[in-house]
This record gives sequence, C-alpha cells and structure tokens, in this order.
Amino acid sequence: MRKCSAVICILVLLLATATVAQAVDVQMYIDTGPDVWNTTLFSAWTPGAYAAAADGTYVNMGGGTYPGTTVFIAEEAIVYSWGDNGNMLLWTFWIPGKTTTELTGNIQYRYRADWEGVEYTYGWYDIPNTSRANAWQDYTNSANVSGVVGAIGCAWEVTGDYSDVEQLAADMYAYQTYFAADIQVREDAESSWETYTLTGQLTPEPTGIIALLAGLCGVVSYRRFRK
Repeated sequence: MRKCSAVICILVLLLATATVAQAVDVQMYIDTGPDVWNTTLFSAWTPGAYAAAADGTYVNMGGGTYPGTTVFIAEEAIVYSWGDNGNMLLWTFWIPGKTTTELTGNIQYRYRADWEGVEYTYGWYDIPNTSRANAWQDYTNSANVSGVVGAIGCAWEVTGDYSDVEQLAADMYAYQTYFAADIQVREDAESSWETYTLTGQLTPEPTGIIALLAGLCGVVSYRRFRK
C-alpha cells in the first residue's frame, strides 16, 4: 500500500511538473508612445520596443515622465485627431517559443480602467484584430530565441480641441487611478486560459477643476477608449 501511494505521489508530481512546463510564458512591459493609428510614428516606435522586449532590456515607461516605473501622467494616455495625435499607453509583449500561427485563436486581451471608484472592462479581443489597437509578428531576438512579439494600445480620445485635452487630463486626475491590460493565452482550444496582467498607475495630481467627462470615451483599443 505504501509503495502504491509513493508511485501515485510521483505520478502526480510528474503531471504537475509537465503542466508547469507547458505554460505559455508571456512577458509584458508598459510605456507611453504614439497613437497606433498614426502608422508613421507607430512604425518608427515598434522596432526598438520589440527588440527591447525580446532581449529583456525593456525599461517600463522609458518614454514617459517616470522611467523605470509603471506610473504615467494623464497626457501620456490621451489621443486626438490633430498634430502628432497625442500618446497612448502601449503594452509590449514577448512570448518566447511560440509562433503567430500557434497563437492564433489562443490569445486575447482586454483593458480595465477605473472612473469614480468603478472599474470598467473592455474586451476580450482576439489578437490579431484589425478593428482595434494591436500588432504582432514572429520575431527572433539577439540571442537567436524565436517567439512572438507585439503591442496593444489604450488611451482616452478627445474629439474637440486642445482645451478639451486639458479638461480631460484634469478629469482623469480627479476620477481615475489606473489603466490595466490583461493578456490571456492557452496552448490550444482544449487547454485552460492563463491570464497575465500589467497595470499602469496614474500619478496623483491635485486639481481644483472637477468636471464630468462628456460620455465615457471608450479605451483606445484599433480605432480607439476610441472604442
């Protein structure tokens, strides 16, 4: 009986080890960057971001006010329709050992944000999704490790003029504390989803301006919380 129990324990341990070994490894990073819909600026941004993510040298919020943290200011997550189109939060991900073919149908993402103490959720969306802010590709890093690298983007959208950007920023400081992105992956259609999360914290800023946001401007997600 003891020998049988020992064998069962060993089998359970081996099964557990096998399960861990099969887990999809998703590495996530966050930064502020160009609006995904500004294809010129976004295309110039992606090579450096993708290389850093795949090589493990990515600096969170390296393009923002607080590099080396996950803290952002309001203006780093607002897009608009003029000039450089503003900035969005961009989550870059690296998944070693996988291909886009293997992950198609097995990877999704969503955004979460709070407003006046209530959490709003947007998603799940498949990757790729041509109607939302996402991009991905097969990639081989400097150590010759192959995998999948990509980015998903999210921001509030202003449809008026620059005074509306200032007002929205003031509203964000008054009512919001975070933007979060979740990526869920699975080995195949028969496997369970595993979820990975990275949250950006909006830096607190005292403000005397409190106004209601005209409608919940959906999160930029591929024509934009432009929903």
